[in-house]
Amino acid sequence: MPFKTDTPGKDWIQGFLARHPDLSIRSQTALSTVRARIELGLENAPKKIWNIDETSVALTHNPTKVLAETGIKNIPGRVENSRDNVSVLAAVNAAGDAKSPMICSEFMTTSPGNIVCKWKWPALFRAAYEKAFTPSNIISGFQKSGIFPFDPSKMTDQAFAPSQPFDCFNKNTANT
Repeated sequence: MPFKTDTPGKDWIQGFLARHPDLSIRSQTALSTVRARIELGLENAPKKIWNIDETSVALTHNPTKVLAETGIKNIPGRVENSRDNVSVLAAVNAAGDAKSPMICSEFMTTSPGNIVCKWKWPALFRAAYEKAFTPSNIISGFQKSGIFPFDPSKMTDQAFAPSQPFDCFNKNTANT
């Protein structure tokens, strides 16, 4: 019998962890027994594994950069007096298939001063969509993320680390 009470004590655990620095005591993620028993059978079913994402595209352009006196905080740049945007919902599966995107908009601006208007936007979007959403790009995305084929080693601990606050001062970008 290796232990006096058939269970290792605190000293044994601490010694074991000291000898194995690649291990640590971690809290488990709560997972119900029923959910843990569910077998989805997705190992060989890439057509059943979908990724769906929505994004909003503003139709108001950003003002260009200008040369200004050092120390001036606000430099107005004229933009369209509008908050019009287009929402795009794209869906792809691990086999490389893509559904036609759903495009939603209340009203796209008709201002002649706006370079991307409701008549030009669809053609620009279609060209970009067809170039980006190729079967090889879609399949590559599922593979590199470890979703299909399933490979949990592709998601490192760094991927789950908290992000840096966006308003932190960064010496590398302070002068841009």
